[in-house]
Amino acid sequence: MTRQNLGTKMLCLHVSASPRATLRATCLAFFVVSAFALTPPPLPAQLAPRALSIAITTTDSLISASLGHDFPGAVFVVAQNGVVLHERAFGFAQVLGARGQRLASPRAMTTATLFDLASVTKVLATTMACMLLVSRGQLELDAPVFRYLPKFRGAHLDSITVRLLLQHASGLVQWQPLYYRAKTPAERFDVIRDMPLEWGVGAGRHYSDLGFMLLGDIVARISGQPLHVFVREQLYTPLGLRHTMFIPSSGAGQFAATELGNGYEKHM
Repeated sequence: MTRQNLGTKMLCLHVSASPRATLRATCLAFFVVSAFALTPPPLPAQLAPRALSIAITTTDSLISASLGHDFPGAVFVVAQNGVVLHERAFGFAQVLGARGQRLASPRAMTTATLFDLASVTKVLATTMACMLLVSRGQLELDAPVFRYLPKFRGAHLDSITVRLLLQHASGLVQWQPLYYRAKTPAERFDVIRDMPLEWGVGAGRHYSDLGFMLLGDIVARISGQPLHVFVREQLYTPLGLRHTMFIPSSGAGQFAATELGNGYEKHM
C-alpha cells in the first residue's frame, strides 16, 4: 500500500514515536494550541496575542519535557490566517538503527523533516479525493460500489456502498499483507473481492485498510488518474502543499524514522 509523506508546513505537530505516544502528543498539542491558533475564542482583541503566546510557550514546555520519554523528536508549528507564527524542531528524527540498536550519533530533527502519514493518508488523500468528487457530482455516497467497480459483485458485495467503505462498516477484512498475494493493482483488487467478509455488511464499524484501497480504485476509475496523481493535481498543488506527496523522490528531503518493521510480519 502506497503511503503519503507530509512536510512540516501542514500539521501543527509531528512526532517520531510509537502510535500511542504519537496520539498522546498530537492530541495534547492540538488541544492546547487549537483553542487559540485555529479557532480563537471570543476574547478581547488585546488579549488574543497574549493568550496565544501562553499556549505556544506551554506546548513548547510540554514537548520538551516529554522528549526521550514519550517520543524522541517532534516538530511544532503554529499558523494563523496563513502566517506561520511559531516553528520549532525538538530532539531527533532517528535514534535507532535498522536492527534496533541505538545510534552513536542520532539524526537531529529539523523543521524541514518529512513524516510518514501512514494511515492518516486515508483522511488527507482518499477521503478528501472522495469529497471533491462528491462536490462535483461525480460520486454518489449511497451508490453500490459495483457502480464504479463493475467487477465488485457477489451475494454480499452488492449491498456494500461507497458510504459504508468510508464509514469502515462494509464488513471487509481489516488488514492483510496483500503484497504477498498480488503484484499489480488489478491482482490486489481481485484478492480483496474474493476474500470472505469478516463481518456482516453494515454490522458495526471495523477499521479496514482494504475498504480504503477500494475507495482509491473508485477515485481512479472516475477521474482516470491514479489516486496519487489525482490528489497531487486536484488538491495539493492548488493548495500550495509542496511537501505533501506519495512516492517521494530521493531528493525530497530527510524523513523521520517511522517504525522498526511490522510486528505482524515478524511473526509470520
